[in-house]
Amino acid sequence: MAPRESENSVRISRTFKVADKAMDIPVVNDAVSEVTKITAPIAPYLEEGMRIIKDKAGESMSENLKDKVGSCVSSLDSLACNGLDQLTSAVPSLRSATPELVETTKETASTLLDNIQEYLASFKLSQIGIRIADMYLSVLESPVSLFSNSVSTKIRDVRRHLRAVRRAGAKRAGY
Repeated sequence: MAPRESENSVRISRTFKVADKAMDIPVVNDAVSEVTKITAPIAPYLEEGMRIIKDKAGESMSENLKDKVGSCVSSLDSLACNGLDQLTSAVPSLRSATPELVETTKETASTLLDNIQEYLASFKLSQIGIRIADMYLSVLESPVSLFSNSVSTKIRDVRRHLRAVRRAGAKRAGY
């Protein structure tokens, strides 16, 4: 099966320059490898279908039209290469390994969500809503602890989080 994967990669890279450039990006390379593994059982059918389409298109197109299409495809390939170069220059983290990129993305998303929570909690109405939710959870916590210690612990954790968000929102608003 490994020869088929490298065979497909080589064939694609001979056709389009942008494929070579994209495969140099670790996250793209990893994604293509995983998709290739998943689609391996149906790959022969897809390849046969693509061959049939290519043959039919080749038979029905004039040489002049083939030249025009080839020229357009070449131009688009060059534009895509330039765009990919600009993208990797603007976002250098794309060059990092996939696990590192995933971890960085998680951290960035978490920070963004924390900032959004603080911003929303900075409004007076949100402060009141958080206090009411905390009050209801405190009333609920005692009876629930009689039945389930784990649920009670989760309620306590939610209350702590709500209080922390409320304090951060109040600090942001200058209360």
